[in-house]
Amino acid sequence: MGIPIDEFKLLENEIVNKVLYFALGSNYTEEVDKAKKEFIRAINKDNYSYSEKNFTSWLMWDYKIDNKNNFFEEYMKVMSSKLTDNQYKILKELSDTYLSIYEIIDIKDKKKIVDIFLKKEFIIDEGLERINSNQLLIGRVVNVDGMNYVLDDHSTLDKRFQNGIEKVFYEQFQASKERNSLVSVEEFTKNNVILISSFTHIIDDITKQQMESNDQYTVYQSNYAVLDREKLCDAFSKSQNIEFDYKENNTLFYIMYKEDGKKVLSEIVLLRDKLEMECISSIDSDDAKGVLEDIASEFIKYMNDEILTLDDLLS
Repeated sequence: MGIPIDEFKLLENEIVNKVLYFALGSNYTEEVDKAKKEFIRAINKDNYSYSEKNFTSWLMWDYKIDNKNNFFEEYMKVMSSKLTDNQYKILKELSDTYLSIYEIIDIKDKKKIVDIFLKKEFIIDEGLERINSNQLLIGRVVNVDGMNYVLDDHSTLDKRFQNGIEKVFYEQFQASKERNSLVSVEEFTKNNVILISSFTHIIDDITKQQMESNDQYTVYQSNYAVLDREKLCDAFSKSQNIEFDYKENNTLFYIMYKEDGKKVLSEIVLLRDKLEMECISSIDSDDAKGVLEDIASEFIKYMNDEILTLDDLLS
């Protein structure tokens, strides 16, 4: 039986704060200076986004001091005689956690989260009430006495970024494998915390720039499988909302308008067995999906949504 969520959160916050103060104490000044230089070197090398919060989390969990301990392990070693059994147990579990990004799936009164890189699944009984299945979770999961807990130091991302995040992650992983063929996805995930945490800041930058440029910055794409291309084309030709634009080889391009026929809602790219619908705002994307499914729901099957600017920003 796990620790009740309220009790665990009190223990978690108490322990994390003690480890942070321990790491920033006078005994480890030189180590922290070395860590800052290593962290800045890493973000400059790969042009990752930086924040003070990223550094303190990385310092405690992922930086290795001279004896190869992280600061949770070092705290356990130095303070072992003063720790209760419960504190020691939680410290041990916390020291082994890793940062990743999780898809959220509602199942009755619980939530299942799935690591999008490692495909590991965790059932979370409590503590994620405010997070829904339209969001991704970026954080750490710890198991204590058979119960999974998401640590408080977590945040959320728009799920429409998932495809872009996975694509960039696996491109980086394949590049790493070319240098070291023995590296596993799990090792790469645990050793590239700065890459994973940088997704949060890149997505924040996208959102900010979108707002500053009146939503002209990001392309929101919805993807559908085409079940009957001929009937779909016929449905488009009969619709007052859809206008044929041009043909290139066997690919057809359409423009979708709002009901007034003035505002463009989306551009549609119709391939042989796939339809891609591109919009410049999330509101237009929602409206366009409604129009498309009213016109042609029998001839298409929804696959997924994605936002197409993340690759360009990371490259």
